[in-house]
Amino acid sequence: MASFIMSLSAEELEHYVIRPTLSALDVESEGAVKLLLGTAALESHFSLSHSHHSMPDGLGLFQITPQAHREVWDNYLAFRPNLASKVRGLASQHHFLTSPDIELRTNLSYSTAIAWMIYQYHNETNNLPIDEDVSSMGELWAQLFEHGPLQDKTTFINCYRRLVGETRRPIKQPIKASSERRK
Repeated sequence: MASFIMSLSAEELEHYVIRPTLSALDVESEGAVKLLLGTAALESHFSLSHSHHSMPDGLGLFQITPQAHREVWDNYLAFRPNLASKVRGLASQHHFLTSPDIELRTNLSYSTAIAWMIYQYHNETNNLPIDEDVSSMGELWAQLFEHGPLQDKTTFINCYRRLVGETRRPIKQPIKASSERRK
């Protein structure tokens, strides 16, 4: 079996996945962006390979377990049809119906939405950390994401600083389509 490794930079994940996903969920929060970046940094080191993952049964960039995935749907989204519709709209048609957990591995927007739903489900979003408060983000992560015994708030802080950094470079915006340039 061939080995597959895909990695993203913090900037790519932020601008092409996290921000558009949060926008689709009507969430406008720098704290949410940074919390999800830190979560992906620690859980997978922004990689879809299996070498960095902290949870043996976690899936995708955020290492969400099938149990946590089902809990969010059964105990939170099932009672919020409008929000559930937005999250479901991020999933593929075929895989979600036949094997919804596969979406956590293969669909970056969907797995980002579910990671955010984990935080939201546990009602911690009312206390989102201030933009640069990595310590508070680490506390939220430690409370709500399953992790090994050697991982704690300090692990989150160190990983955030190493992989996300205090300052992130902006992504260059794509060039406008040729029809727009002619105007």
